Amino acid sequence: NPDTVLPPDFLADLLGVWTEHRWPVVAPRVMCADDTSRSWYAGGHLDYGWVFANKHEDFSPDDPPGPRKVDFASGCCLGLPVDTLRRVGLLDESFFVYWEDTDYCMRLKTAGIPIMYLPNPTLLHEGGASSGGESSPAATRLFYTSYALLLRKHFGIRQAVKMAFRAFRRERARTNEAPGHSQRVAAALWNGLRKPLRPEPRLS
Repeated sequence: NPDTVLPPDFLADLLGVWTEHRWPVVAPRVMCADDTSRSWYAGGHLDYGWVFANKHEDFSPDDPPGPRKVDFASGCCLGLPVDTLRRVGLLDESFFVYWEDTDYCMRLKTAGIPIMYLPNPTLLHEGGASSGGESSPAATRLFYTSYALLLRKHFGIRQAVKMAFRAFRRERARTNEAPGHSQRVAAALWNGLRKPLRPEPRLS
């Protein structure tokens, strides 16, 4: 992502781990740029509960030191060798921003390709910088449009409508959101349910 800060040897360290193990997908630990003691992504999983979500797990110094298999990897930084790209394809350009990484992880899972989380190396990330902040009207519109699109792509239109309505109910129940937030969420979900899906791009 463009809103990341890489340590000087980050790419060399990431390639070193990949060269040693040759995993098909690697996802490094990501810490918050505004508070480097707080993790932004330290492994993750997909939550198929009442409201479908991707869950970013927190980092603790007591975590096991080695890599581990995860269900979800943030697209903030993702290591994908060309063999994986040839097999699964590229990021779906139907998603302008947000949820394209979740879509890709679901495609990897369908293809039986594991994702390995690496506690080291690490990088810093400023969440939401490309859309004016995570709570901005632009971020809300982009986030929920892509969310509804993801639901429709992977669960079908009937289930997507139900799940989108649940997400709207959750947002509407929050009392600390800015005026007009729930209306923006509803409009974005509706747009995502109607937005056309493009063919997934493939390597030639």
